Amino acid sequence: MVELSWHGRVAVLGLNRPEARNALNLELLAALEGRLGEVVDAHCVVLQGVGGVFCAGADLRERQRMTSEQRTQHTRLIASLCDRIESLAVPSVAWVEGYCLAGGLELALACDVRFASESAVFGFPEVKLGIFPGADGPLRLTRLIGPGRAARLLYSGARLSCAEAVAIGLAEQGDALKWADQVAGHSQVAVRALKAGLRASCGLPFGQAQAVVRQYREPLDGSADYEAALARWC
Repeated sequence: MVELSWHGRVAVLGLNRPEARNALNLELLAALEGRLGEVVDAHCVVLQGVGGVFCAGADLRERQRMTSEQRTQHTRLIASLCDRIESLAVPSVAWVEGYCLAGGLELALACDVRFASESAVFGFPEVKLGIFPGADGPLRLTRLIGPGRAARLLYSGARLSCAEAVAIGLAEQGDALKWADQVAGHSQVAVRALKAGLRASCGLPFGQAQAVVRQYREPLDGSADYEAALARWC
């Protein structure tokens, strides 16, 4: 259900239910949970879909057979996975082809960066079903692109093309694997400290954020990686 391949120090996770547009059923969620436990030694993680589609969201056919309590639990499982992706010690990147909708977009938003192909389609259509995104996607979206743009997308349930997503800062254009390989080649001490500092300071007033980031940055002045780099460059 979830493929794991390695490109050097980059772990590539592929959602593999192409016949269902990689919709998130319980089996796929469990498989992704297990695979995330196998990438702790990666220097960067790429999340993608198999079959030219990233993820069309929760499996609505499966949800139709659930009680309301089971649907709530299903959403919480997606939220838990989003939290795990966001809390990875190393950078994560979503490579988006085709549909990236609903719970699929929530997974992509949990990544540090999103690269989109020309075929990519982004959206939160949940309001059309009488609900709204339940795995904290609205919060991550607002943090990423601002409240006005987020509200416009969330309230309308509209879909965005690759170009539209890039224009508002939701996604980037480029080669996700090439970017991940570049990141994986840098000092892991520095990359992990940078990510931890950014996460810890997110949402804080600037002065408080400064103090938090310095706690992660200043110890690097005495790191072996920095000493070796200075010896090479000077």
